[in-house]
Amino acid sequence: MKDHEDNDEVCVLDPIDEQSVPKNYQHNLALTFAVKEINGNPNILPNISLGFHILNSYLNARMTSKATLSLLSSQHKFFPNFKCGTQSNLVAVIGGLSSETSAHIANTLAIYKIPQLTYGSFYPVEGNKWLLASMYQMVPNEAIQYMGVIRLFHHFRWTWTVLFAADDDKGDRFMQIMVPMLSENGICFNFTLHHFLRSIMFNNSAGDTVCFDKNGELKVGFDITNWVTFPNGSFARVQVGSLDLQAPQGNELTLNEDLIIWHRTFNQVVPLSICNEHCHPGYSRKKKEGQSFCCYDCAPCPEGTISQDEDMDACIKCRQDQYANNHQNQCIPKVLSFLSYTEILGIVLTMLAVSLAVITALVLGIFIKHQETPIVKANNWSLTYILLISLLLCFFCSLLFIGKPSQVTCLLRQTTFGIVFSVALSSVLAKTITVVLAFMATKPGSMIRKWTGKRMPGDFIIGAIASQVLYLYETPSFKELPTQMLINEPMSVPKNYQHILALVFAIKEINENPKILPNSTLGFHILNSYYNARMTMKATLSLLSTKQRFVPNFKCGVAKTLTAVIGGLDPETSVNIATIIANYKIPQFAYGSYSPTQSDKTQFSFLYQMVPGEAYQYMGAVRLLQHFSWTWIGLLAVDDDKGERFFQTTIPLLSKNGICFAFTLSLPKLTYLNDLTDSFVRQAERLLMLFDNKASVCFIYGEPTSQSIMRLLLFISPLISVRPVHKVWITTSQWHFESMSFQKLWDIESFHGAISFTIPSKEPPGFQNFIQTINPSWSKQDGFIDNFWEQAFSCSLRFSNVHANTQDLCTGEEKLETLPGILFEMSMTGHSYNVYNAVCTVAYALQAINLSRSKHRRRVGDQLLFQNVQSWQLNILLRSITFNNSADDTIHFNENGELKGGFDVTNWVTFPNGSFIRVKVGRLDPWAPPGKELTIHDDQIVWHRTFNQVVPLSVCNDHCLPGFSRQKKKGKKFCCYDCIPCPDGMISEEIDMDSCVTCPQDHYSNYYKNQCIPRDISFLSYEEPIGIILATLGISFSLVTALVLVIFVKHQDTPIVKANNCSLTYVLLISLAYCFLSSLLFIGQPGKVTCLLRQTSFGIIFSVAISSVLAKTITVVLAFVAINPGSKIRLIVGKRQAYSVVLSCCLVQVGICILWISTSPPFPDKDMHSLNGIIILECNEGSVAMFYCVLGYMSFLAIVSFMVAFLARKLPDSFNEAKFITFSISVPKNYQHNLALAFAVNEINGNPNILPNITLGFHILNSYYVARMTYKATLSLLSSQPKFVPNFKCDTQSNLLAIIGGLNSEMSANMATIVAIYKIPQLIYGSFSPVQDNELRVSSLYQMVPNEATQYMGVIRLFQHFRWTWIVLLVADDDNGDRFLQLMVPMLSEKGICFNFTVRLPRQTYFEDVVVELIKQPEYLTILTQTQANVYFVYGENSSMFILRMVLVLGTFISFPLLHKVWVVTCHWDFESVSAQRALDVETFHGALSLAVHSNQPPGFQIFLQSINPFWAKGDGFIQNFWEQAFGCSLRNPNVHGDSKKMCTGEEKLDSIPVVLFETSMTGHSYNVYNAVYAVAHALHAIYILGAKHKTTEKRKNLVFYNVQPWQLHHSLSSIIFNNSAGDTVFFDKNRELNGGFDVTNWVTFPNGSFVRVKVGRLDPWAPAGKELALNDDQIVWHRTFNQVVPLSICNENCHLGYIRKKKEGEKFCCYDCAQCPEGTISQDEDTDVCVKCPQESYANNNRNECISKVPSFLSYKELLGITLAILAVNLAMITALVLGIFIKHQETPIVKANSLSLTYILLISLLLCFLCSLLFIGKPLQVTCLLRQTTFGIVFSVALSSVLAKTITVVLAFMATKPASKIRKWIGKRFSNSVVLFCAFIQAGICTLWLSTSPPFPDMDMHSNTGEIILQCNEGSAVMFYCVLGYMGFLASASFIVAFFARKLPDSFNEAKFITFSMLVFCSVWLSFVPTYLSTKGKSMVALEIFSILSSSAGLLGCIFSPKCYIIVLRPELNTRDQLIRKKM
Repeated sequence: MKDHEDNDEVCVLDPIDEQSVPKNYQHNLALTFAVKEINGNPNILPNISLGFHILNSYLNARMTSKATLSLLSSQHKFFPNFKCGTQSNLVAVIGGLSSETSAHIANTLAIYKIPQLTYGSFYPVEGNKWLLASMYQMVPNEAIQYMGVIRLFHHFRWTWTVLFAADDDKGDRFMQIMVPMLSENGICFNFTLHHFLRSIMFNNSAGDTVCFDKNGELKVGFDITNWVTFPNGSFARVQVGSLDLQAPQGNELTLNEDLIIWHRTFNQVVPLSICNEHCHPGYSRKKKEGQSFCCYDCAPCPEGTISQDEDMDACIKCRQDQYANNHQNQCIPKVLSFLSYTEILGIVLTMLAVSLAVITALVLGIFIKHQETPIVKANNWSLTYILLISLLLCFFCSLLFIGKPSQVTCLLRQTTFGIVFSVALSSVLAKTITVVLAFMATKPGSMIRKWTGKRMPGDFIIGAIASQVLYLYETPSFKELPTQMLINEPMSVPKNYQHILALVFAIKEINENPKILPNSTLGFHILNSYYNARMTMKATLSLLSTKQRFVPNFKCGVAKTLTAVIGGLDPETSVNIATIIANYKIPQFAYGSYSPTQSDKTQFSFLYQMVPGEAYQYMGAVRLLQHFSWTWIGLLAVDDDKGERFFQTTIPLLSKNGICFAFTLSLPKLTYLNDLTDSFVRQAERLLMLFDNKASVCFIYGEPTSQSIMRLLLFISPLISVRPVHKVWITTSQWHFESMSFQKLWDIESFHGAISFTIPSKEPPGFQNFIQTINPSWSKQDGFIDNFWEQAFSCSLRFSNVHANTQDLCTGEEKLETLPGILFEMSMTGHSYNVYNAVCTVAYALQAINLSRSKHRRRVGDQLLFQNVQSWQLNILLRSITFNNSADDTIHFNENGELKGGFDVTNWVTFPNGSFIRVKVGRLDPWAPPGKELTIHDDQIVWHRTFNQVVPLSVCNDHCLPGFSRQKKKGKKFCCYDCIPCPDGMISEEIDMDSCVTCPQDHYSNYYKNQCIPRDISFLSYEEPIGIILATLGISFSLVTALVLVIFVKHQDTPIVKANNCSLTYVLLISLAYCFLSSLLFIGQPGKVTCLLRQTSFGIIFSVAISSVLAKTITVVLAFVAINPGSKIRLIVGKRQAYSVVLSCCLVQVGICILWISTSPPFPDKDMHSLNGIIILECNEGSVAMFYCVLGYMSFLAIVSFMVAFLARKLPDSFNEAKFITFSISVPKNYQHNLALAFAVNEINGNPNILPNITLGFHILNSYYVARMTYKATLSLLSSQPKFVPNFKCDTQSNLLAIIGGLNSEMSANMATIVAIYKIPQLIYGSFSPVQDNELRVSSLYQMVPNEATQYMGVIRLFQHFRWTWIVLLVADDDNGDRFLQLMVPMLSEKGICFNFTVRLPRQTYFEDVVVELIKQPEYLTILTQTQANVYFVYGENSSMFILRMVLVLGTFISFPLLHKVWVVTCHWDFESVSAQRALDVETFHGALSLAVHSNQPPGFQIFLQSINPFWAKGDGFIQNFWEQAFGCSLRNPNVHGDSKKMCTGEEKLDSIPVVLFETSMTGHSYNVYNAVYAVAHALHAIYILGAKHKTTEKRKNLVFYNVQPWQLHHSLSSIIFNNSAGDTVFFDKNRELNGGFDVTNWVTFPNGSFVRVKVGRLDPWAPAGKELALNDDQIVWHRTFNQVVPLSICNENCHLGYIRKKKEGEKFCCYDCAQCPEGTISQDEDTDVCVKCPQESYANNNRNECISKVPSFLSYKELLGITLAILAVNLAMITALVLGIFIKHQETPIVKANSLSLTYILLISLLLCFLCSLLFIGKPLQVTCLLRQTTFGIVFSVALSSVLAKTITVVLAFMATKPASKIRKWIGKRFSNSVVLFCAFIQAGICTLWLSTSPPFPDMDMHSNTGEIILQCNEGSAVMFYCVLGYMGFLASASFIVAFFARKLPDSFNEAKFITFSMLVFCSVWLSFVPTYLSTKGKSMVALEIFSILSSSAGLLGCIFSPKCYIIVLRPELNTRDQLIRKKM
């Protein structure tokens, strides 16, 4: 349809295909109607009419482009871009309906800048925004619809959708955009005239406002319509809402749900579209593995956590003062609970306490009032008062437990009760002991046995003071009120009895040895020290007194003189003995430890130590600590002078050797029990330090008794709720596992693994046999044996005058070897061995005296004289005596009287049965070389079980490795420190160094800071290649400049010289020559003169050069202005003006330089720090500010020159130098692409095997990086060469078969738009995103680069490999960048990688645009430093590198810090620079990682490059620009006026160009060009071969081949596969993309601006999933700031095992907090989101990183508690059976008959069964045992109780029956008592039957009570029935107790009531205590408690009722007579 009414025409392309879509015809009608309406409106375009021209697109790209070109041609002929007629004027184009059609139209129209109005959909991302700047969209932006759809989904809560999209690029792009938006909003899918037009705004005839936004898109919203269909095929649209863009965020969507009609299947109910049901409050979502995030399971919140909303991802933990309700959806405040005075229980308990206190006070008042009465006096009234007052206080202190707990009440509750009740109990104990002692004192001749000694006569008496017995209470004194315990039983230390036996054995052995002291005997007298100074001195004086009397210093008898004294065991005893003995000069042998002070050595010169010096042990302990690197220990010592001296000696010694003590603890000294108690109370806080300290090693010093104190402390620790102590104990030789009798059952497990220095001991022959002969009657003179025997074997030795003891009688046949090691050891201990050696020493000294005297005297006289030897005479020989004892040990003393020897290092290994062994693991030899005194065998040591046989650590903190130094923590000991890495230049070569050592200045520290390495001296010298090259260049350039100057001088009269200001030119050339020469000052070793001249001379000379340039540019501008008529500028123009500019500019620089030299002149300096390993000899600038002033001033002059020249570049050429002063931007490196093409064509043409007799040619045009020029160049290739007529080719000179290009996506797409129409193959050698083009365009494309998506996958694998999760994205600000973000951001999120922010790099158009853009948006510079991310991922084309480098360069002018990051770039990037950027620093990109296109080096390419020169090819239009900008010279053209640059010689070498400008090795892009040429050649060759099969003559074949059309190459190219000359295989995949991978390259830059690419890996897309990326980490060079350590780039630290990630509000998902898993849950991987709950049969460890299997727990026969209870039950059953046998045997006796024989038998049998039924509770619970446990016990025990009840009733009835005329007699008899038993038992049986029939007990498992155990137990089924059984037994017991209590005073002859009363009292006490205790215990303890209750209550019945009768029957049969009973009654 056409209309020619006027000269203005509007054309529209309407997309109506051949099949015709009738509905679309309305579009044409609408246009016609609108044109008609406007033409008829006088208010719009008066006198002007609109016309239109409508063509069809046929929904085809080629036809659309053809139709568009037709609009631009003459109407009757199709000549694109050629319009002959003038009939119409195309003003605008309206079209098309689809996005694809609109894009094709726009690609052509944009060249002509004709407005295009699209009335259908359009995706602006498809086109270049600059290219499509002429487009206006009549439809709002499509992204708004996406947002509207998401709002719709939100409105109806649809989270599970299906996406339908067209299978094309638009559909792909829809998916790429929509999927991330859906995911971000929690929705899942199931399966996958431009200026005027911009500002126009009007109302159309329908009343709607029409206007465009800044993007040329119509500003309007959308209507939401509901499609309603009808059966007849019609439909209606109903508007149900709208999408308003101007509405507030979140309210854009307005919807009227009532108007919506849903599909009929939904019954008009809003459909649900979700993957699964919502998770209700109380549940959290748990993602299903392998499914979308919208698919999840609903997991109930763990206990203590809640979720209050639907679909919460994690449960929230309630506060500590709240708890979660049952539904886990609300936190409820916890109710405060305590026992108060306002509740009933509190009131009752208060009243009860007060009542009992009042009763106690009343009783106290009664006793005080009647204190003179006998009954009060007889019961020790003072103790009675104490008891009553303490009980009164006990009742009152119970009130402290009622009421709200406070600080005061909590402090007083337990302590007050404990103290007060202890007073009460101790009063009861005192009263009891007083009664017993009083009774014993009444016996005739009674005396309390005194602890005497052991004595044996002899010729020489050896006295000994043993430490065998001690008193626990102090004897009375007159300083304080004496205790009521006037007599107290002493305690024995059984193990020390071996010391006595060792002495006896030694004397026995010597007396029996005829070789020692023949005819003389040794005797001994052993007394006890009682561990008491007073008793020790008394015993010592006793040794010096007459035998029978204690008269110190007076000896009446003729007994033998005391020869020597052996004692004591501890230093205090030794000193006490020595204090007296020293006066008599009697030798004393201390067999225990002794630490003599300086005064002691002179005072006690006769004291000999049988133990080596104690100081050796301290030294050994320090060596031991150093051996295991223990530097943090605890010190424990006894609280006396020795302990204080130990601290004073040890602490400096430890500090000197680098060991710290965590704490010091003084152990209470063992004196008396009351003092010990007071000491524990006083030091409680310090004693607890032992349990709370983290030091794993404790060094203990003390005496043997100190170990008892230590064990007591460990024993009471569980009672005060203190955890067990598991440490390594290091002890001195005095420590032994010796126990008093009451300690033998105490656990010694805490000392397992202890290490002790022990006295070396050997076993003398015969000692074992000697010990085995010991028994209580072995020696009448042994006063120790009785006490030892009784306390060791816990039995009693009966004496005739002593009442029977409660303990078993000792038989005397007991064996010592059966005693546990803690009580007595069969092997000789160290102290016993010392006693043995002491006796031998005395004997050998006497033997020496005997031998010396026998030489001079006769035998008899000698013997008499010898026996009168005085003790002081022995001292002379003892110092020098040396002998070997019977164990073959050498004994001798040193000059200090100490035994010469060392110590054994022993390891104490304990066992669960209480035994232990000593294992020798080393030796301490004080005389070994220093440092080697200690020998230790680590592998033999057994450590405490808690250490798992790993050497324990005991340090305040971990060691500092080499390269680190220790830094003391403030306020801590010196062993507590932080580890600080050594600074640069400092090292530490050993572990735990206190400070780093500074390397000498000529050295530097290595990477690990543990070694100094010598530095190399470095300066730029004339001897190295670079110095020679630079010097040569400097001289060469200066010579060239001089030559130019000569030329100019010679031709100074020529126009070109004159036109360019001759004088300024001379100044400029001379200054440039000097500039080149001044560069020589920078070469060579810096000297004082050169340093002064370097910068200053260069600054002044170069300022002259720049000012000359400035003067020339100003002259040009002024000259141009001066040509205007009447201009006054002519007066200024001239030499004076030019010289003044030069002179003034130079003077400023000279002034700056003079100021610089006069204030802070430069000087030679050494730089030791900039480069590791190098001493840089340099010139120090003196004043940096002045240096930058010089440079800044030169920069200022250069910028001014540039700006003036830039503005003047378009002035007339006749006298304009501005265009040369400014510069055109060239990319020299890209010239290699041209050379690669030329090389490939030459290589193919010279290869006879490819295309014989056929040559390839090429035509290369430039794109200029501009779309318009790209289109023009493409059309030029399609036109005849002389003329530019697209689509019109007149000549046949060449046949265009393929096109290679372009370098970037935009260029490739622009070319493809036109080339695809002609089906010409296009081989892209750069990046390309096929999503940009439709199927038609892509069908002609072949990509020489693998698919770009492969790179994205490779980059993500790279990030995952190095665990980089926090990155920065730098993306070009164009459509490619937008598409990259749409693809990459979801992929990063899916792989758990976040981006901190995105920086959009400005799009490159023209240089000035880039500069302006960067100046306008300085955030490009600042935002790059505002991140902690160390990884920058950059996406862009080659030009993006130019932009980024410009950004970084401009940043240096505004103090922008250098970026030291890891740059990760795609294969499109390259270090290509324009010539102006050659000097820019590339150090920022050092260590960058790049995915590079695989490249190789074809043979001959290097030779080809070497042949390149400016004249190598006449047709090369690129060589001149490349050569000039690459080499910075000028190729003279005779047709152009003079050039100011130096002349290019043409001999320049390409390999001399910096790498950033040109590379001689073939780059990736060049390699792609090379392969592209070969691909075309091989495709043509395939066609040639195919044609050769059918053609006859060669000539005809060639003629036909020359007519090959471009489209014929597609088939061959698609299937081509060949190997190129470099050996690589080249072929395309099904998408016509090069089949291959990428190389991972590492960019290594150097200070000179060069760089190398190092291949460090490979990306293979066809490798197995997850293994696509192969990297060699050790080859990667990172940026220098990372010190060659893999950089970290994460938002925060990883969450370790046992923790989960907790998202930070408002942060990206990579930023999170780490929260520890709740109890019972674990996490076994780092950075997990959810903790996994342990199975019920497992529990979580403390670190929450492992589930540990729970251990089944039940009371078994294999454990100690089960064995004990079983044995106890069997023993009690046997006792019951024995009692039953006694009663049966004596059933005819009066006492048996008097107590109802049948009931007695029933009671005994039931008690027997009670004891046995307790065995049902032991062992693994089974179905049978669970059924029988409680029921059997209940019935049997009810029988026993009913028997007791029957007996008591019988007693009462029997008494009542004695009254005259009593009717009770008929009730008395067996029938009545049996009926009582049967009736009571029947009721219990009925209860048990009901229980078993309703809710019987069953085996059950308790998983929750104990953390690490599965408690196997019997579930009672019904707790009510269980307590009914117990309650019924309690009822029977209460009835029996009440009846028996009232009958207790009946006549004794047949009355059992008093015994039954006591038995029922025991029963009630046991079971009343049982109930609350049973409720508060769990597991095996609960079972053991019930067994104990059964046994104790049954034993109470048995003992209270039957023990008195058995006593009479068995032991007092004389009382078992009728007469006796009657007499007792009377």
